[in-house]
Amino acid sequence: MFGKAKEFIKQGHIYQINYSFQFKYQQKINLLDVFNTIRKTSPVPYGAFLNIYGYKVVSNSPELFFKKIILDITTQPIKGTIKRGRSPIHDKTLKDQLINSTKDFSELIMITDLERNDLNRICKTNTVNVDSLREVKSFNYLFHTLSNISGELKNDYSVKEIMQHLFPGGSITGAPKIRSMEIINHLEPQPRGPYTGSIGYVSANNNMTFNIAIRTLYSHQCDILFHAGGAVVSDSKSIDEYNECLLKASNFLDILEKNTNLIGINK
Repeated sequence: MFGKAKEFIKQGHIYQINYSFQFKYQQKINLLDVFNTIRKTSPVPYGAFLNIYGYKVVSNSPELFFKKIILDITTQPIKGTIKRGRSPIHDKTLKDQLINSTKDFSELIMITDLERNDLNRICKTNTVNVDSLREVKSFNYLFHTLSNISGELKNDYSVKEIMQHLFPGGSITGAPKIRSMEIINHLEPQPRGPYTGSIGYVSANNNMTFNIAIRTLYSHQCDILFHAGGAVVSDSKSIDEYNECLLKASNFLDILEKNTNLIGINK
């Protein structure tokens, strides 16, 4: 599937695509306990727990889809990942490696431009700005790079209106967005469920915050499912992307493997 994704890039259909695969556990686990554990072991700014309509969802997302405060709107796409080091010196070496990676830089530039264009649809002319192009964020297991893009909305839009223009996030689809989604639907053997969707809230004053539901685990019938994915571009290498996916999944793997046996990975 990785090879097929790169073939679509080579043929000029897309510049970048976010490909993911699924992990499946087949034992009963209290997902609220998983959520409480992961909040302590690997805290993130946009985590969430849902227990609704018979589904339980644990999201340990570090990524902001958008935040709206009155007419100000901000999005922070993430592209670029590397593991944390074993010491402060090793940490700095890996952080510098991420910053100097031309591949990770190009991934983020593409998605920053895509998200800037999306915001321009609903923002006043000449108000959309890239406030920071490549900011490094530190988490317990890894480093990420992200951009901060902001603008002033034309109107006090509802969540439905904003979602119609922005959803889904470009960081978990690809560029161009529509064609990337079509190819994802063709290549990925299983639906994503809530993974790479969005979880958030709307306040009574119409302010709102929504995440990109990455690092998200959920129950489905008797199974516990979660996904890991990464961006594929023209110079991506399959083993590097696969290892990056395992790094992103390591939080859930560490917690679940203490309580269950891994039944299988659907790739």
